[in-house]
Amino acid sequence: MKTLIIVLSSILALSACAPPVLKKEVITQAAVADPLKLKASPEALKGRLFILGGLIVGVRNDQAGSQIEAIFISSDEKGYLKEGEYGPRFLAKTKDFIDPVIYKAGRRLSMAGEFSGTERGRIGDMEYEYPVFEIKDLYLWPEEKIYPAPPPWWYDPWYYWWYDPWWRYRYPPYWYY
Repeated sequence: MKTLIIVLSSILALSACAPPVLKKEVITQAAVADPLKLKASPEALKGRLFILGGLIVGVRNDQAGSQIEAIFISSDEKGYLKEGEYGPRFLAKTKDFIDPVIYKAGRRLSMAGEFSGTERGRIGDMEYEYPVFEIKDLYLWPEEKIYPAPPPWWYDPWYYWWYDPWWRYRYPPYWYY
C-alpha cells in the first residue's frame, strides 16, 4: 500500500512539471477554445477569454494594427499544442505591430485572446466567416528544423576502403590526401 501511494504521488508530481507557455494571470481566467461552440453561439461567448493554438496562414498590417490569420490547432489549458487536431481558420487582432517576417506562414503559435465575434472574409473566391480574437498574450513556437536522413552507409563501419580494425589510426594515411 505504501509503495502504491509513493508511485501515485510521484506520477502526480511529475505530471505538473511542464511550465505554462502563456502568462499565469491569463491562464487562470481563460478557457480552452472550442471552434464548434464558438461557431454555434458567437453572441453568447463574446467578451470571454480563450486559449487557443494556431498555424499561421498570413499576417496583415495596417494603420489600425496587425491581424494574424491562422488555422485552429487544439491546445491544452497551459497553451501546449496537440498534434494532428486542426480546425477552422480564425483571425487574431492587436494594435501592436507584428512583423510578417518573424510571424511567417507555417509557424505555430499559442495565444490567449478575448473573443470579439465573427467577421466575414474571403478565402480565394469563397466567402468565409472568421471567429475574431483580440490578442492578450501570444507565444510563437520555435521553427521546426527538418534534417535529412543519413545515407544508408553512414552506420557501416566497413564502408571506407582504408578502414581496417587493426589500423592504428582512425584516419587514412597521409599519402591518401
